[in-house]
Amino acid sequence: MTMHPVYTQPDDYAVPGAQVLVFATREAMAREAARRIAEACRAAVAQRGVAALMLAGGSTPRRTYELLAQEADMPWADILVLYGDERMVPPDDPASNAHMAHQTLLSRVPIPADNVLRIAGESGDAAEAAAQYDAALRGVAQERGLDATQGVPVLDVVLLGMGDDGHTASLFPYSTALDERARLVVPALAPPGAAVSQRVTVTLPLCAAARMVVFLATGPHKAAIVKEMVTQPAEAARRYPAAQVVSGGDLLWLLAEVDGGAGEGALP
Repeated sequence: MTMHPVYTQPDDYAVPGAQVLVFATREAMAREAARRIAEACRAAVAQRGVAALMLAGGSTPRRTYELLAQEADMPWADILVLYGDERMVPPDDPASNAHMAHQTLLSRVPIPADNVLRIAGESGDAAEAAAQYDAALRGVAQERGLDATQGVPVLDVVLLGMGDDGHTASLFPYSTALDERARLVVPALAPPGAAVSQRVTVTLPLCAAARMVVFLATGPHKAAIVKEMVTQPAEAARRYPAAQVVSGGDLLWLLAEVDGGAGEGALP
C-alpha cells in the first residue's frame, strides 16, 4: 500500500503536543492509519528486532485492520500484538475486542499464536484478569527485550479510539482508573446503559511511554471534542479521558469529520 490519502492540517485542530490530520472520508483515514502502523512496525523490527502493537476495540478501527492485513512484507513473526482493553465476555462473543481483531486482522496474517497477548475476558473476574494481563504484559516485554521507561514497557504503536463521551480504551470520564500510576492494567466499569459494564483497561502511563500513539475518530461530534481540546485544553482534559493521553513519542490524531455512523460510541 503506497497511496498517501489527501488530508488537511487546519489551524483549528492545533492540539498541543499532537499532529491532527483531517480526512474527507473514513476510508482515507483508515488507509493512512494502516500505512503509518505498518511503517512503524517495520521500522521497529528493523531497528530493534521486535515491534509491539497495541490494538483498539470498537467499530472504528475495523477497516484499518482489514487494510493492515493486506500490507506487504509485514514481519509478523516479530510483531507482538496486545490489547488496550476488553469487555468481560468470551473471545468468540461479538462484543469482544479480541474477536473483532481476529476476524479482521489476525486470522488473515501469519502471526504466531504466542505473539498475541489476549485479555481473559471470559474469566468472570475483571480484577483478576487485569492483574494477570499486567503481569503477562510486563513478562513478555522483558522476554522480548522491549525498552522501558521508569519500569513501563515502551510499545511502538498504541492505537486508540474515542467514544462520544470522550472515553478511550475503557478509561471513562471521572473514572478512578484515570488516576492510576503504578499499575499498567486495571479493572474498569462502563457507564450505565453500556452493553457490557465489566471491563479491563490499560492505564495512562502505558500510553505515555509509547513511541507512537494513534487516535482514530469519526463524525462531527468527535470533531467538536477535538476542537475543544484546542480551545479549552484544561476543561477538555477534565471532561474527556482521551484528552489526558500524552506520548513520549508521536501523538497523532486521524480524524474523519464526516458522519461516521456506528463507531467507538456505538458500543461503549
